[in-house]
Amino acid sequence: MACGRRGTAEPGFWCAIIVLLLSSVRLGWCSAGGFPGWGAGVGPALKALLLPAVALALPEAAILARITRTAALDTLREEYVRTAVAKGLPRRVVLRRHVLPNALIPVATILGLQFSFLVAGAVVVENVFTLPGLGRLLYQAIGQHDLIVVQSVVVLLAVTVVAVNALVDIACAAIDPRPRVTA
Repeated sequence: MACGRRGTAEPGFWCAIIVLLLSSVRLGWCSAGGFPGWGAGVGPALKALLLPAVALALPEAAILARITRTAALDTLREEYVRTAVAKGLPRRVVLRRHVLPNALIPVATILGLQFSFLVAGAVVVENVFTLPGLGRLLYQAIGQHDLIVVQSVVVLLAVTVVAVNALVDIACAAIDPRPRVTA
């Protein structure tokens, strides 16, 4: 149930429509949309949220997998990795101690950038699956020309994206202490 040949070019709303058509219309695994609410129980609520989560995650996971693979392959070509292999360290130790920590830096950066795409994609995906949320609220407020609600939701989402990017910068500094500037 992958979107596209490699999954990196399709936007979230397209994956949402494809996932909805395949799982609901073709296969009949679940309903085509709507959220029963948490009062209906945890099981039905999570079942209603599963497809939108998959639709949002597929394109981002494909991009993240490609970045992770590229970063790991680039790190494997470094001299210190060849030195570790030449010293006779087992492959799993080389991967865990030398390759993974250094490959995580670009992965963490891309993961932080993808958060804003997830937020933007949620606006459309919530409407495709008729889920209540900030994305649907924003979409309805735009349609009703309710500028105060639009402004409030956009500011809330912008602050969230800035906070996530700050946390990613802190995580990158914890993963790789080299770029730290000493005063």
